[in-house]
Amino acid sequence: MKISRLSAFLILAFLVVLGNTSCKKQQDCPTEEVSFLINPPNSGFFCLSESIIEVGQIKNYVINSEAEYAAISNCPNISIASTIDFSTSTLLIGKINTPYGASVVAQRVTRSCDNYAYTVKVQKGLVAVVSEVIYHVIIPKISGAAKVTFDVQQAP
Repeated sequence: MKISRLSAFLILAFLVVLGNTSCKKQQDCPTEEVSFLINPPNSGFFCLSESIIEVGQIKNYVINSEAEYAAISNCPNISIASTIDFSTSTLLIGKINTPYGASVVAQRVTRSCDNYAYTVKVQKGLVAVVSEVIYHVIIPKISGAAKVTFDVQQAP
């Protein structure tokens, strides 16, 4: 069976394109730590208006502007613009409803290419009272195409 030059060229072009896809991209993007700020340290400053009723329920948000924050916040008369410069920063924020007084004990943000992972560890408190725990970090600005996953872990 004879292959024409055009067919051979198309097959070669396909193989070159195939060789420059996801496997190579994955190697070009190792997982790295992303520096972040928690500002102010008291997470009570951030207010999220959407209530969560069920224990264990989680709500997460990627905020890239003051308007986006205002849409989910119920903090009257507080401007977040004095705290976060959204031209250079992104706010990752969320909350979990726990069956005990809990607090955030560890946070980590990693990045691989345009994929971000925000890991939060919540520690059980001593009092059995339902509470909403708010967690947040301020990271360098991410693109609108970036994918962010939240991993909220509840330590015993």
